[in-house]
Amino acid sequence: MTMIIDKKRTGVIRGKRQEKVPSCSTVSSNEKIFVGIDPSLRKSGLIVLDQDLCIMEQKLIVTSKKDSDEASISHIMDELAFIPNIIRLESVYIEAPYVGFRNNSLVLGAIHYMIRIFLYKNNVKFETIPPKSLKLFHCGKVMLKRMKF
Repeated sequence: MTMIIDKKRTGVIRGKRQEKVPSCSTVSSNEKIFVGIDPSLRKSGLIVLDQDLCIMEQKLIVTSKKDSDEASISHIMDELAFIPNIIRLESVYIEAPYVGFRNNSLVLGAIHYMIRIFLYKNNVKFETIPPKSLKLFHCGKVMLKRMKF
């Protein structure tokens, strides 16, 4: 896993500009690590945080519209394969699919359950976060309540 040390990037995380996110130069041996996944067929988000909500890794997993659904899901799973190898991984939080928005509810459900089955087979603790509470989750309110220090 690559650690992102430079926080001076564009964009917004948890409602704050990234330069206001705590720096992550090192990780102590007793810190718990958390992963958040926002699965989607074309653009899936991934973030790895320590117990101080410091960003250790973040990326956008992009698939091509030219690829089949199966190829796109396979690519997403390949990109998530490192998760069970994270040392001190406490839990993974997955945004539950919001199926009322588009007609691709079958594909969103497939992606969601492929990730859940993958984590289950690798003995990784995970929890789903309802889409309506996602804004609170990203602000840290829900995550802080669910994280067990």
